[in-house]
Amino acid sequence: MQRIGVSGKAITDLEGVNRAFLELMTTGAPVLPDTGCFGLAADTIYRVRMLDDRCRRRVGHGQFPLFSVRFHDIAAWSAVLERGVRDEVGALTWPADGGRVQQFLVMALAAIRGVAAREPVSASVLFGVPALLVADLSRIEIRALPGIAKAVTPWLRARCAAKTGWWERMIVSACQEGEGGVDNHRGVHSSLLGALSLGEARLPEGRLYRRQ
Repeated sequence: MQRIGVSGKAITDLEGVNRAFLELMTTGAPVLPDTGCFGLAADTIYRVRMLDDRCRRRVGHGQFPLFSVRFHDIAAWSAVLERGVRDEVGALTWPADGGRVQQFLVMALAAIRGVAAREPVSASVLFGVPALLVADLSRIEIRALPGIAKAVTPWLRARCAAKTGWWERMIVSACQEGEGGVDNHRGVHSSLLGALSLGEARLPEGRLYRRQ
Protein backbone atom coordinates (compact mmCIF):
# COMPACT_ATOMS: atom_id res chain seq x y z
CA MET A 1 0.00 0.00 0.00
CA GLN A 2 1.32 3.42 -0.87
CA ARG A 3 1.51 5.87 2.00
CA ILE A 4 1.37 9.47 0.88
CA GLY A 5 3.21 11.91 3.11
CA VAL A 6 4.38 9.35 5.69
CA SER A 7 7.95 8.13 5.43
CA GLY A 8 9.22 4.63 6.03
CA LYS A 9 11.29 5.96 8.92
CA ALA A 10 8.18 7.31 10.65
CA ILE A 11 6.50 3.91 10.25
CA THR A 12 9.62 2.23 11.66
CA ASP A 13 9.59 4.62 14.63
CA LEU A 14 5.94 3.78 15.29
CA GLU A 15 6.58 0.05 15.17
CA GLY A 16 9.56 0.43 17.51
CA VAL A 17 7.44 2.29 20.04
CA ASN A 18 4.71 -0.35 19.76
CA ARG A 19 7.22 -3.14 20.39
CA ALA A 20 8.48 -1.28 23.44
CA PHE A 21 4.92 -0.96 24.78
CA LEU A 22 4.31 -4.69 24.31
CA GLU A 23 7.61 -5.35 26.07
CA LEU A 24 6.44 -3.14 28.93
CA MET A 25 3.30 -5.27 29.18
CA THR A 26 5.21 -8.54 29.18
CA THR A 27 7.99 -7.66 31.59
CA GLY A 28 6.15 -5.54 34.13
CA ALA A 29 4.65 -6.53 37.46
CA PRO A 30 2.54 -9.72 37.50
CA VAL A 31 -1.08 -9.23 36.54
CA LEU A 32 -3.54 -10.85 38.94
CA PRO A 33 -6.78 -12.43 37.68
CA ASP A 34 -8.93 -9.65 39.15
CA THR A 35 -6.78 -6.75 37.95
CA GLY A 36 -5.75 -5.28 34.66
CA CYS A 37 -2.82 -3.31 33.31
CA PHE A 38 -2.94 -0.04 31.32
CA GLY A 39 -6.72 -0.36 31.34
CA LEU A 40 -6.70 -3.80 29.71
CA ALA A 41 -8.40 -6.83 31.19
CA ALA A 42 -6.10 -9.29 32.94
CA ASP A 43 -6.96 -12.01 30.40
CA THR A 44 -5.87 -9.77 27.53
CA ILE A 45 -2.55 -8.99 29.20
CA TYR A 46 -2.03 -12.71 29.81
CA ARG A 47 -2.61 -13.49 26.12
CA VAL A 48 -0.16 -10.79 25.05
CA ARG A 49 2.44 -12.27 27.41
CA MET A 50 1.91 -15.71 25.88
CA LEU A 51 2.72 -14.49 22.35
CA ASP A 52 6.08 -15.41 20.88
CA ASP A 53 8.37 -12.72 19.49
CA ARG A 54 7.11 -13.13 15.92
CA CYS A 55 3.47 -12.67 16.89
CA ARG A 56 4.31 -9.68 19.06
CA ARG A 57 6.01 -8.06 16.08
CA ARG A 58 2.84 -8.65 14.06
CA VAL A 59 0.69 -7.07 16.75
CA GLY A 60 3.00 -4.06 16.84
CA HIS A 61 3.10 -3.77 13.05
CA GLY A 62 0.39 -1.30 12.18
CA GLN A 63 -0.47 2.25 11.37
CA PHE A 64 -1.48 3.34 14.85
CA PRO A 65 0.05 3.32 18.35
CA LEU A 66 -1.02 0.56 20.74
CA PHE A 67 -1.14 3.08 23.59
CA SER A 68 -2.68 6.44 24.38
CA VAL A 69 -1.45 9.42 26.42
CA ARG A 70 -4.47 11.67 25.89
CA PHE A 71 -3.01 13.78 23.10
CA HIS A 72 -6.61 14.80 22.38
CA ASP A 73 -6.56 16.86 25.61
CA ILE A 74 -4.83 19.86 24.06
CA ALA A 75 -5.18 22.12 27.10
CA ALA A 76 -3.60 19.59 29.47
CA TRP A 77 -0.75 18.82 27.09
CA SER A 78 -0.11 22.50 26.38
CA ALA A 79 0.29 23.09 30.11
CA VAL A 80 2.72 20.17 30.45
CA LEU A 81 4.81 21.25 27.46
CA GLU A 82 4.90 24.87 28.61
CA ARG A 83 6.10 23.74 32.02
CA GLY A 84 8.77 21.61 30.35
CA VAL A 85 10.08 24.63 28.46
CA ARG A 86 9.80 27.08 31.36
CA ASP A 87 11.17 25.04 34.25
CA GLU A 88 14.84 25.04 34.93
CA VAL A 89 16.08 21.57 34.04
CA GLY A 90 19.49 20.39 35.13
CA ALA A 91 21.51 17.59 33.63
CA LEU A 92 19.53 14.89 31.90
CA THR A 93 18.55 12.23 34.40
CA TRP A 94 16.85 8.98 33.46
CA PRO A 95 14.33 7.24 35.70
CA ALA A 96 15.86 4.79 38.13
CA ASP A 97 15.20 1.06 38.02
CA GLY A 98 11.62 0.39 38.88
CA GLY A 99 10.33 3.32 36.80
CA ARG A 100 9.70 1.19 33.71
CA VAL A 101 6.60 3.13 32.68
CA GLN A 102 8.47 6.43 32.83
CA GLN A 103 11.39 4.92 30.92
CA PHE A 104 9.00 3.78 28.20
CA LEU A 105 7.38 7.19 28.02
CA VAL A 106 10.74 8.97 27.70
CA MET A 107 11.62 6.71 24.78
CA ALA A 108 8.17 7.05 23.17
CA LEU A 109 8.07 10.83 23.54
CA ALA A 110 11.58 11.12 22.10
CA ALA A 111 10.47 9.13 19.05
CA ILE A 112 7.27 11.17 18.63
CA ARG A 113 9.23 14.41 19.09
CA GLY A 114 11.60 13.32 16.33
CA VAL A 115 8.74 12.57 13.94
CA ALA A 116 7.09 15.89 14.83
CA ALA A 117 10.30 17.73 13.94
CA ARG A 118 10.87 15.87 10.65
CA GLU A 119 7.31 15.22 9.50
CA PRO A 120 4.70 17.29 11.33
CA VAL A 121 1.82 15.71 9.42
CA SER A 122 3.05 12.21 10.21
CA ALA A 123 3.08 12.99 13.93
CA SER A 124 -0.63 13.70 13.64
CA VAL A 125 -1.47 10.86 11.27
CA LEU A 126 0.50 8.12 13.04
CA PHE A 127 0.53 9.19 16.68
CA GLY A 128 -2.61 11.31 16.90
CA VAL A 129 -0.81 14.48 18.00
CA PRO A 130 -3.13 17.44 17.26
CA ALA A 131 -1.64 19.95 14.83
CA LEU A 132 -1.78 22.60 17.56
CA LEU A 133 0.66 20.55 19.68
CA VAL A 134 3.04 19.29 17.00
CA ALA A 135 5.23 22.41 16.81
CA ASP A 136 5.48 22.77 20.60
CA LEU A 137 6.35 19.08 21.00
CA SER A 138 9.05 19.26 18.33
CA ARG A 139 10.77 22.12 20.17
CA ILE A 140 11.00 20.40 23.55
CA GLU A 141 14.57 19.88 24.75
CA ILE A 142 15.61 16.26 25.14
CA ARG A 143 16.61 16.93 28.74
CA ALA A 144 13.02 17.94 29.55
CA LEU A 145 11.54 14.61 28.44
CA PRO A 146 11.95 12.74 31.77
CA GLY A 147 9.98 15.44 33.58
CA ILE A 148 7.28 15.46 30.93
CA ALA A 149 7.11 11.66 30.99
CA LYS A 150 6.63 11.73 34.75
CA ALA A 151 3.82 14.28 34.42
CA VAL A 152 1.90 12.25 31.82
CA THR A 153 2.47 8.81 33.38
CA PRO A 154 -1.08 8.72 34.85
CA TRP A 155 -2.46 9.19 31.32
CA LEU A 156 -0.84 6.09 29.82
CA ARG A 157 -3.41 3.56 28.69
CA ALA A 158 -3.62 0.86 26.08
CA ARG A 159 -5.41 1.95 22.93
CA CYS A 160 -9.11 1.03 23.03
CA ALA A 161 -8.42 -0.62 26.38
CA ALA A 162 -12.11 -1.11 27.16
CA LYS A 163 -12.72 -2.90 23.84
CA THR A 164 -11.64 -6.39 24.84
CA GLY A 165 -12.95 -7.88 21.60
CA TRP A 166 -10.81 -5.50 19.53
CA TRP A 167 -7.64 -6.63 21.29
CA GLU A 168 -8.68 -10.28 21.10
CA ARG A 169 -9.22 -10.06 17.34
CA MET A 170 -5.87 -8.32 16.85
CA ILE A 171 -4.06 -11.01 18.86
CA VAL A 172 -5.81 -13.86 17.05
CA SER A 173 -5.10 -12.27 13.67
CA ALA A 174 -1.39 -11.97 14.53
CA CYS A 175 -1.29 -15.66 15.46
CA GLN A 176 -3.16 -16.79 12.35
CA GLU A 177 -1.07 -14.96 9.76
CA GLY A 178 0.60 -17.38 7.40
CA GLU A 179 4.22 -18.33 7.92
CA GLY A 180 6.78 -16.89 5.59
CA GLY A 181 4.92 -13.85 4.25
CA VAL A 182 6.62 -13.08 0.94
CA ASP A 183 7.88 -16.67 0.69
CA ASN A 184 4.27 -17.83 0.54
CA HIS A 185 3.67 -15.54 -2.44
CA ARG A 186 6.73 -17.01 -4.13
CA GLY A 187 5.41 -20.49 -3.49
CA VAL A 188 2.07 -19.68 -5.08
CA HIS A 189 3.92 -18.05 -7.99
CA SER A 190 6.03 -21.17 -8.57
CA SER A 191 2.99 -23.44 -8.36
CA LEU A 192 1.14 -21.38 -10.97
CA LEU A 193 4.13 -21.40 -13.29
CA GLY A 194 4.32 -25.17 -13.04
CA ALA A 195 0.60 -25.71 -13.50
CA LEU A 196 0.51 -23.47 -16.56
CA SER A 197 3.78 -24.85 -18.01
CA LEU A 198 5.26 -21.39 -17.95
CA GLY A 199 8.58 -22.30 -16.42
CA GLU A 200 10.54 -20.68 -19.27
CA ALA A 201 8.17 -17.78 -19.84
CA ARG A 202 9.26 -14.22 -19.25
CA LEU A 203 6.48 -12.36 -17.49
CA PRO A 204 6.08 -8.63 -16.79
CA GLU A 205 7.98 -7.76 -13.63
CA GLY A 206 8.79 -11.47 -13.24
CA ARG A 207 5.59 -12.44 -11.48
CA LEU A 208 1.99 -13.43 -12.11
CA TYR A 209 0.50 -11.50 -9.25
CA ARG A 210 0.59 -7.84 -8.34
CA ARG A 211 0.48 -6.47 -4.81
CA GLN A 212 -2.36 -3.98 -4.27
